Formats: sequence, structure tokens, C-alpha cells
Amino acid sequence: MFFEAESYYGLTQYQAALSTYEKILQEHSNSQFIEEVKWGKALSLKALGEGEKALSLLEDFQVNTSRESLKEGSLYNAILLSMQLKKDEKTFSLIDRYMTENSGGVHYAKVLYLRGSLFSQQGDYEKAMADYQQYLKDFPHSDQFSEVRFLLAYNQQMAGKMDEALATYKSIQSANQKDDYHYSSLKNSIGLYIEKETPDEAYTYLKQALEHFPDNDL
Repeated sequence: MFFEAESYYGLTQYQAALSTYEKILQEHSNSQFIEEVKWGKALSLKALGEGEKALSLLEDFQVNTSRESLKEGSLYNAILLSMQLKKDEKTFSLIDRYMTENSGGVHYAKVLYLRGSLFSQQGDYEKAMADYQQYLKDFPHSDQFSEVRFLLAYNQQMAGKMDEALATYKSIQSANQKDDYHYSSLKNSIGLYIEKETPDEAYTYLKQALEHFPDNDL
């Protein structure tokens, strides 16, 4: 029955998976897969949009499971759910717990990124910058490296640190990846140079933007 539930979940038939997981809990509470069943039930609820119920189960699961991999995974998913439910105070608490208990965890980079994003959303740009700088230092080969570098520059800009922002934007441009971050860094640099009342520099970056991204609107 456990593998039947897993099959339903893998096929994105979450309601059927949930029903099967619940049946196992009722009829086979001593199953060798009982922890996986509880985990599957929580993820099924999450997939069905039952965020509050899933979050409650995940938090309970962290306390009662002895499986470190499941404990870490449940804590990470609890963070994601808490963010979706806009429970900022709880999210920060869960993140702090994750980072304390899982310094080398498989989700550590993502959690650091999420905390920086949450700080940025709240307008706490200094703390956001600290997290993004730590991310760039610790995870230079991450697939999100370019995104985080742009977010660092943007938060520097929002914090009024124009010269630092321009330097970070320039590092993005030097990578010459011709992607959205490259284009946005040029666009934001133009705005910063206009704000600094240095039109020559603004014009230089405008020409670069038009040369590299002729189809984009400025």
C-alpha cells in the first residue's frame, strides 16, 4: 500500500496519494515505512494547497523523526510553506533553526538565498546584502550565482550605496553573459549615473545597452 501511495504522488495524483497515506496511518501504524508515510502525507497536503495543515505536520515531524535526512527536508519544506503563508516571524525562526542545525545541509544555499530575499522584501537591505555576499563567497559555482550577484547590486542601490552598486553591476557586465541580469545591470547603471549627474557615463552605458540588446526597450 505504501508503494501505491508513492506511485500516486509521483503521478501528481495528490488526493489519491493523501487518501492512501491516511489509510496506512489508520490501518498499519506499525509499518516499517511509517515515517515516510507521514512525510508523504505532509507533502501531499502541501501540493493540494493545504498549507496550514501541511506546516503543522512538518513541524511535528521535525520533533518526532529520528531520520536526519527527513528532519532536514521537513524543516526546509516548512520554511517554504511559512514563506508562502507570509508568516515572516515564523519563517525567520525556522531559517535560524535550519542554519544552526544544518550548516552543511543540502538546502543550506537555498535557505541563505531565501533569508536574503526575505530581508530585502522587508526593506532591510543591509542584512540582505550580508546574506547575498555570504552566498557569493560560499557558493561561487551555484546555478543562482548570477541572480544573487544582481540582487546584491540591487540591494546596494536600494540602500543608497551607489558606488558599490555600480561596481557590482560592472562585475556582471564584465562576465558578458548577455542575459537578463547583464541587461538589467546596464539599465540600472544608466539610472544611477543620471542620479549622480554624470551624463557622459550614463550615455556610455546607454550605448552598450543598445549595442548588446538592440531588441530591448530602455
